[in-house]
Amino acid sequence: MGLAVIDQVDDLAFHSGQAILVTTFQKLINGQSVFGVVGDARSKLQIGIVVDG
Repeated sequence: MGLAVIDQVDDLAFHSGQAILVTTFQKLINGQSVFGVVGDARSKLQIGIVVDG
């Protein structure tokens, strides 16, 4: 399909919207999530869509 995909959340292509991040559900929801946790001082990453399959 020609879609750009990456598996590292800190990849610049993901942050600039030029690649799709492929990760596990566990990484998304764990208490140490790199996407941000309510009450945590770290900046939060906006998630556009989650696909489960």
